[in-house]
Amino acid sequence: GVGSPATYLECFEFFLAPYPVGGDPSQGDPDLAPDVTNNSWACPPSEGCSWNTLQAAVEAQRAAGIMTVVSAGNYGSAGCSTVEDPPAIYDAAYSVGATDSSDTVAGFSSRGPVTVDGSHRLKPDISAPGVSVRSSIPGGGYQNMSGTSMAGPHVAGAVALLWSAAPYLRSDITATEQVLNAGAFPRYSTQCGDPPDTVPNNVYGWGRLDILAAVQQALAATHGHLRGTVVASGTLTYPLPDALVHAITDTLPYTTTTDAQGAYSLTLAPDTYTVSAWRYGYRPATVPNVAVTGSMTTTLPFTLTASARYSVTGHISDTYTGEPLTATISVVGPFGVPVTETVAVGCYTLTLHGSPYTLTASAPRHKPFIVSFDLTTDTVQHFPLDPVDGLLWGYVTNRATGNPVSGAKVQTMPGGQGTNTAADGYYEISLPPGVYTVTASASLYGSVVETDVVIPTATQVRRDYALPAPYLSLLPLVMLSVTLDYDGLATETLTVSNTGGLTLTFTVDEPSAPWLTVTPLSGTVAPSRSVPLSVTFAAAPVAYGVYLADLRFRTNDPEAQPYRDYATRLRVLPPPPSLSIVKEPSAPTVEAGLPLTYTLIVSNAGGPATGVVVSDTLPPHTIFAWAGGADETSARPGNAGVPSAWAGGADEPFAHPGNADGPSAPGSSAPAGVVVVWDGLTIAD
Repeated sequence: GVGSPATYLECFEFFLAPYPVGGDPSQGDPDLAPDVTNNSWACPPSEGCSWNTLQAAVEAQRAAGIMTVVSAGNYGSAGCSTVEDPPAIYDAAYSVGATDSSDTVAGFSSRGPVTVDGSHRLKPDISAPGVSVRSSIPGGGYQNMSGTSMAGPHVAGAVALLWSAAPYLRSDITATEQVLNAGAFPRYSTQCGDPPDTVPNNVYGWGRLDILAAVQQALAATHGHLRGTVVASGTLTYPLPDALVHAITDTLPYTTTTDAQGAYSLTLAPDTYTVSAWRYGYRPATVPNVAVTGSMTTTLPFTLTASARYSVTGHISDTYTGEPLTATISVVGPFGVPVTETVAVGCYTLTLHGSPYTLTASAPRHKPFIVSFDLTTDTVQHFPLDPVDGLLWGYVTNRATGNPVSGAKVQTMPGGQGTNTAADGYYEISLPPGVYTVTASASLYGSVVETDVVIPTATQVRRDYALPAPYLSLLPLVMLSVTLDYDGLATETLTVSNTGGLTLTFTVDEPSAPWLTVTPLSGTVAPSRSVPLSVTFAAAPVAYGVYLADLRFRTNDPEAQPYRDYATRLRVLPPPPSLSIVKEPSAPTVEAGLPLTYTLIVSNAGGPATGVVVSDTLPPHTIFAWAGGADETSARPGNAGVPSAWAGGADEPFAHPGNADGPSAPGSSAPAGVVVVWDGLTIAD
């Protein structure tokens, strides 16, 4: 797309203090400002930007603690100093180049240094993957795409991740850049005058983004370390790999597992923790009040005792009927670690090592039953499952198109229970047994009301609702296309139809194209009716060529929001050519033996002309004679392959210099490079 300095400045202003849709900056709230913005665009001179147009705006973002991530640009094939447009050129922006899967700079990735402002500033700041990146695309689906616009979002997301892991960095742009730069995987290049083995450089910046390294460095700066081993008790202790180590404060849990030697390491914010270790087959061990200090290492070993195996048995049944149920029994150990899952019919048996567990029994149309206990002996645990309330479910669609209606409200009475539909139009409501009136409605749609909907106990009842709505249809389907002479005028009919079930209202924005007018610009269309619009195309205001413009319709059709564009095309034919020719001699008369040159000036006051042939005839009485003797006046045609010497009358003009293919005769006064031309010959050279 194409922007303008005004739109870009408006966006930056909005970032500082966002305001509601339809509002204005006076309603702006800085508390709603984003932490990070990704800017995959540039404002070149063709859009009206000079190098400093956006500088103050970007610096204001930085001062407000907003990280401004900017794609460096895709002009690297032109060489160095191709980071040349705002906002990527600014020191206050964090500019991103693109690399491929082998960490090599992409050929298109713009390079520094920045010279457009005379700063010779090093850019980009960092690089990230930008070649064949799988991305979502407008209209749905995915596609592999390349560009620094693919690289920038990697960095914007990395900043969000970094600030989540190390909140002390949030809004500290300088410190954030330092951590990202220091963590980057170094890449070297001398392409743009940088010394070898040097970072930063004007090709990769500080290198390829490495967010793991950046997070580790950020945490190491303020966090402490908890380290130790987990071993099994016995006559000979031995390490326990894959044991879970869990540290928790009042607010934040940290979890890791041991390596093949039973060792673990956690990087923790300074605080006091309760730390536990567990592995299936062993009893958990817990140590409270473990103090972790910033920049210090605390050592905490664990020794786990093997646990015996016990049985857990029971039956699963309906609470009210006593009927056995087919259910899934899931077992979760300490810290939410899944242990096993089984499907049982009426009765179940599990054999587990002694440990604390949470068991959940789930059966269709029944509420789950959850129980937690410490398994230290054979245990009997029954699961009486209560039937769920009846379930009303279904889909809400557009009656005119059959498409799902997202966000529609489905409400039941009595009781007032309701819900909103998902993106696919699906809804479900749990209801006590009873008889209900169901109302489905949505903005810009009509409502549908159904009475006497019976919901039995533990039964799923499906009810789909198709909501009436207006539906805009424009004919011809694709576009209106007209071809006119250079001064032509034509009016075509565009039909506005409503194939929906409610009255359609529409307005058409006044066309900005000078060659296009529409009447009327607004109207209403009853269901199953249509209204013609007159669309006039005028060639006079424009030069010949092809022109495109959209007619923007604003309607109450819920599937044409906020507007629908309709394409128009005008082709203007050029006027016919209008040719004229002027012949100008280099002199009115010349002496015999001197050259005379004619200049032919061809002018076209009309349209383009092709295949034009220009010919010329010598002026009357122009004679070229061989200089064989003082009184020889016989004229003959000239040819580049014969002697080219001649004499003429003193005041007779010559015409048309030729080429140098023919030698001059001995004693000739004709200059070399002149072709003798017969009077009346047409020049077709």
